Amino acid sequence: MSTAYYGLFHAWTWAAATALLGDADDSRVSAVTRWVAHSDVLELSRAVLLSDNNLAKNKANAAKHIEPILARPVGVDLTTVCATFARIQEERHKADYDRDYVITRKDTIGMVDDARDAWIVLWRLFAERDANTVLFLRLTFGSTRIAKTY
Repeated sequence: MSTAYYGLFHAWTWAAATALLGDADDSRVSAVTRWVAHSDVLELSRAVLLSDNNLAKNKANAAKHIEPILARPVGVDLTTVCATFARIQEERHKADYDRDYVITRKDTIGMVDDARDAWIVLWRLFAERDANTVLFLRLTFGSTRIAKTY
């Protein structure tokens, strides 16, 4: 579970740092990834997912808090990446720190698959260099302030 979570977290931070720096060498990108706290990504994810101060169950209503900053609404793919990140982080936290936490092998494999799928979608969106996705990734560096405005 932790490996799946950290894989997704590091993919996000690498894409965000690259979106911020442009064509910088790997050592600079790597240094900038260290600026991102796990809570920063979680708060940005929550800002996308929150609707009426509750986790949005309907993706069509999600992301209303972050959309005014972006050129257009957050798409389903990016919303799904955010939802997966938030869920996998919560499950990883339980698995690492809750002594009473029990999870089946099937559920674990499902979450690992979800993290992998989110990783793939995130890199596809980033590789497309969609202006909205690049702006969204740059918001990782300030997401705590952004998220507090919802």
